[in-house]
Amino acid sequence: MTMLEMRIEIWYRIPKQNEKLKKYIEKKFYKNENMRWSMGKEEEKYTKDASMPSDLKYLNRKRILQMIRNEQVVSVNDISEATRISRPTIKRAIQSFEEKGLLVSVGKGSSTNTGGKRPELYTFCCEKVILCIYLEKKYIHFAILNMKNECIREKEVLFNYEDTFEKFQHILRHNIYLILQEAETSYEDLYGISLAIGGFVDRKLGIVRFCALAPEWGRNIPIKAWLEELFPKQVIVVENLVRIAGGSLLLEEKYRSKRIVAIYTEEGISACYIDGEVLTGRNALIGEIGHMTIDYSDKEVCSCGSRGCFERMVSEDRIKEKLKENPKKLPCSTMKQWIESDELIRHLFEEADKGDELAKEIVSYVAEMFSLILKNIAINFDPEIIVVQGKYAYAGEYFESELKEARKKAGFFPEETASKLYYDMRPLRELQRFGGYHELAEMFFENPQFYEGTTLE
Repeated sequence: MTMLEMRIEIWYRIPKQNEKLKKYIEKKFYKNENMRWSMGKEEEKYTKDASMPSDLKYLNRKRILQMIRNEQVVSVNDISEATRISRPTIKRAIQSFEEKGLLVSVGKGSSTNTGGKRPELYTFCCEKVILCIYLEKKYIHFAILNMKNECIREKEVLFNYEDTFEKFQHILRHNIYLILQEAETSYEDLYGISLAIGGFVDRKLGIVRFCALAPEWGRNIPIKAWLEELFPKQVIVVENLVRIAGGSLLLEEKYRSKRIVAIYTEEGISACYIDGEVLTGRNALIGEIGHMTIDYSDKEVCSCGSRGCFERMVSEDRIKEKLKENPKKLPCSTMKQWIESDELIRHLFEEADKGDELAKEIVSYVAEMFSLILKNIAINFDPEIIVVQGKYAYAGEYFESELKEARKKAGFFPEETASKLYYDMRPLRELQRFGGYHELAEMFFENPQFYEGTTLE
């Protein structure tokens, strides 16, 4: 949140009757016409090219459009009650949005209990769409969404990542055009494409430094430049799939102002660090927690060349290994039927909750490993919230209780202010879709032309 937005937020929380408090804030926060922001003993200059009324109008209209986008239908009264923006201001904004083709009237609503004029109802309307592409182990997944984050069309295409990069380009190009045709969407209506790839991705340059699914493709693959040649009028985003999935949390109001770590657990384990925005780093290495070493004595060598990496310590292979290490307990354990299951981790949590002793033993080990990684995360980022996505999002009550006890061992972290832990069990495909939408929708709705005055103002 910018300083100006903070000021606006404070302003709208003050009751209209308290004019003295409003005057005090004006005096406290605005020292001259250039909008210099007072920060107590230190003073930070915050100069805007536009005047204050123009900035207020811009922020008000963004808030109004945001609400309209998130609702099926709204009236002027609905918007005013939710935003505390005056009805005349809302009416002018609605008139402007109608001229720009961003919303339409859908008729009259019901009268109130006291009678009176039936309110006009409005709904968001925009023909632009977004294409989200996500690479997973055996498939390329495509989804077209409208600007209300509703999925219009989706499909998955089987692909062998041992094939050449040229084959991948051919499959991708063919299916982009095909899904646009199937969705009856024109090239002109496509606003942008989001491509999520596992590996190291330089988002700024749109270069895939290393593709985890296809190491044979080599390094420094200029995928964004290639897509821009095919779609020169569209916005192209090429990003690491973990950061795309983590960015999906920013669609929810409760997460937007928090320091967050989203732990993404699939074939490997990585994380997305968020502090108002998704963080990357100079080499796009922020969040590669799977390669934090937590046991130097471990014998297994990770793909990164180190030993004792977190993602190897809690991998499905390691869990299978631990199950087989107990030849006396395994035949009597309910885990014997799940040892080769594709959902081994999920069943492990379920059986531990049911009281299976072998499952409980391994879940206790996993909880200890997670406590170590959470300690490392707390030391290097100190988040308010940690969200677990993917396979480990199905952690049960036994895991949670064991993890809570293991975290207490790090005694210098106050329990009452420790990071809150949440489990996001939504399918990873859904998170990729929402994250891709968030990336491109943020760019689309930042267009200042949407919030300018109408010809009649």
